[in-house]
Order: sequence, then C-alpha cells, then structure tokens
Amino acid sequence: MLRSVEVIWTHLLCCVASTLVGPAAALGAPQSSPIAVAPNVQLVVNVNPEANSVSVFDVTYDPPTRLREIRVGREPSSVAIHPNGAVAYVANSAEGTVAVVDLTGLEVTGKLSV
Repeated sequence: MLRSVEVIWTHLLCCVASTLVGPAAALGAPQSSPIAVAPNVQLVVNVNPEANSVSVFDVTYDPPTRLREIRVGREPSSVAIHPNGAVAYVANSAEGTVAVVDLTGLEVTGKLSV
C-alpha cells in the first residue's frame, strides 16, 4: 500500500511541476500551500505533517527523485519558496514557528517564532 501511495504522490508532483512553466512559475507562489514548486521548476517541496518534515524532490527526472526528507518542526502545514529558489519557508502549525530551509544544502538553517 505504501508503495502505491508513493507512486501516486510522485505522479501528482510531476503533474504540478509540469503545469507551472512560463511567466507564472518565474514569479513564485503568491501564497503558501502543502506543495510548492521552485521558480526554476526543478524542485518541488511538500509538507509531511504526520512525519514533522518536508520532502524535497528533483522533478527534472522521470519519475521525480526524492532528494531528502528534512525534519522541520511539529505539524508542518504549508510551504512557500522564495522567488530566488534558494530558500523555503515552512509553517509549523503545532509550535507556531516558521522553519527556514536552505534548498541548496537541504537543511534547516533557522526558525522564526510567530
């Protein structure tokens, strides 16, 4: 069952990334959501609330490749990627923080209290 869920998510991420090409992708996301596509349309980040983490995927491959799962805080609910594509901001709803994730080093570099 777990493998079929991974396949479904992989295909979903691939579809999301493939639809966000052109000027809209270059502007970045206007708001956070459970899945975010980097402006260069090479990375996709999704929140995993039950695992207190985010997963970062390289969607230039078919199928997309999971680069890393990164622990970010309790119950991440949404993510937004900075327009420069280098940083992701993850809202952790259970602890009232925003994790700052370096998308080059694939690690949390800080947390902001809100």
